[in-house]
Amino acid sequence: MTCRARPEKALRDLRRRLGPAPLKVLFEVVAGPLAQPRTPGVCFAGMRTVAFDGLYSLVIMTGADGSRTGDRYRLITTLTGHNRYPAVALVRLCHERREIETAYLALRHTLLDARVLRSGDQPGLDQELRALLTRCQLPRRAMVDAVETRPGTNPGRASFTTALEAARDQLTAAAGICPGGPADPAGVIGRAVLSTLLPARRPRYSARIVKCSTSRYHQRDHSRPQAPTAITAIGITMRTPPPGTGGPGRSRTKHSTPRPPQPPTRRQLITAIITSQPPRD
Repeated sequence: MTCRARPEKALRDLRRRLGPAPLKVLFEVVAGPLAQPRTPGVCFAGMRTVAFDGLYSLVIMTGADGSRTGDRYRLITTLTGHNRYPAVALVRLCHERREIETAYLALRHTLLDARVLRSGDQPGLDQELRALLTRCQLPRRAMVDAVETRPGTNPGRASFTTALEAARDQLTAAAGICPGGPADPAGVIGRAVLSTLLPARRPRYSARIVKCSTSRYHQRDHSRPQAPTAITAIGITMRTPPPGTGGPGRSRTKHSTPRPPQPPTRRQLITAIITSQPPRD
């Protein structure tokens, strides 16, 4: 009597024999910037923009519902030419940076459907992660190629969900793999993306909601609306420190009165438990 291996075990063994190296090479082929520097929304002052959680000055935002909110931050940048790189323009890039969260959403929810990676070892996780990133990059390449056939269109208007569903249809039905007519620069996926272009993105803000007990947003900011609200105006106030209070030459003298000891924070307590008792759940 013979015993057949389960499909799950057979796939797992095959993945282990394959290893992460082929997926690493595949991802390196498709990785990298996609859009051309001339494509709208790609560059600022001739430089390609990237997502970085930076610090900005006092940004007061006014919503369409009349709500107003703002915070006080400090702008840190190496672009010191104020004529070419105005601080106000750098501050406004903050709303462009926040669009990276839609890419995280595509990875965690659109592709993974809110599931976690299933591998239990480092090689398996490396293999899964590179496969996931490759699967995310390929539809975006088709999205950018399609949008650039319409000069002046921002790639942010392309729908990742549309591109992904069109790619799935191509794999399952194998339709249009070898078209008989003239070459189509956009392709099947590109045509689907161009037919469902999203409206231009609008700056918006909403309430910060506590998603878990360890979230940093422990108390709701009542100045922010519950639902996403379009921003109608942004007021930016630039403030420079008085002479002698900032910069590399600021005084580093300690206070004459020592600061009283503070009770440990929740994070410090959890870190102490993890360090002293690794097996503890």
